[in-house]
Amino acid sequence: MIALKNLQVNLGGKVILEDLNFQFEKTGLYVILGNNGAGKTTLLKTICGLQNPNHGIVEAEGKSVHQLSLSERSSIIQYVDDPSPIPAFIKLTEYLTLGYQEDGMQIETVMQQLQLVDLKDREVASFSRGQQQKAMLAKLFYGDQPVWLMDEPSNYLDYPSLLHFWAEIQEKAKQKLIIATLHNPEEAIKLDAQILIIEQKRLNKLENPSLNGIIQELN
Repeated sequence: MIALKNLQVNLGGKVILEDLNFQFEKTGLYVILGNNGAGKTTLLKTICGLQNPNHGIVEAEGKSVHQLSLSERSSIIQYVDDPSPIPAFIKLTEYLTLGYQEDGMQIETVMQQLQLVDLKDREVASFSRGQQQKAMLAKLFYGDQPVWLMDEPSNYLDYPSLLHFWAEIQEKAKQKLIIATLHNPEEAIKLDAQILIIEQKRLNKLENPSLNGIIQELN
């Protein structure tokens, strides 16, 4: 469970997020929408401890995230954003296990879930952007922390991969908390998810969301 309590975050002397109070349940999929610059990425980075709040706290399992050690945070929360630079000459199986103990059966399972089996012996740096995005998501699946934060996870995915990815995520959300940011309300509305929106520096949950309603909120 993740709780935001009176949260305020400033960047460069400017208030980005203000007076955020929200409780994410222990399991389920939450999608956060908002216009460019609304603070979606900033919120995820604050939840995982990469960004310090100026006021208020983020709690994970009843403890302040920003008072946990890096190893403690990493055992609870995993964050993925745009594909980062991939070390040269590293193959997919090696990439997935960086920072973790190697588990051959788990590697195979994850590669099947993200449709990467045919790429397992290739260097990740040679992948297309879409394939690198899937590799980063596969590393998320391999780590298997109880809380996943995903910043625009469907970027670069082709349509069949997109459908497969969300089917896997919705199955995972039965057992863990998954929070994802998206730009596209049409993508969000098709998911079995609770939809939130950041507007005017605040986070609000949309009750009975519709595509037209979301578009009106974003305009």
